[in-house]
Amino acid sequence: MSYCSPRPMSYGEPGLYGDHSERVVTVLREALERRHARYPGCLSVLVDAVGLRVDAGVATAVALVWNDIFPNELAWVLEQRRRNGWRVVRTLPADSTRVELRDAETQPGTTYRVHARFRGNVSQPSVLVTLPQP
Repeated sequence: MSYCSPRPMSYGEPGLYGDHSERVVTVLREALERRHARYPGCLSVLVDAVGLRVDAGVATAVALVWNDIFPNELAWVLEQRRRNGWRVVRTLPADSTRVELRDAETQPGTTYRVHARFRGNVSQPSVLVTLPQP
């Protein structure tokens, strides 16, 4: 198998083959993570395509922003880390790239992540973002 094939990738579900499948990103990320675990010096950084980050341009509220890399998601799910796991804070509509947090959700040191929800599937979660000290 050639890894430089010009044909589009086809790891998706029936009817969702090619570049418009959420499975393409998931399968490639899992392959890179397996490769990195086996050969730690081979890949030094895994890039998070979603790119969750705190928006520093908001003066009155704390906002989280990310890249919408999926053309066919049903929703985005924002989760907050708790002692016993993760709690869903908000479910946002498809094509969302930003959420403003309420005062109760903006405690320094609070950790968040996002992932996309699809019909019968979810994406890998983004990298974790921890709110900074003021």
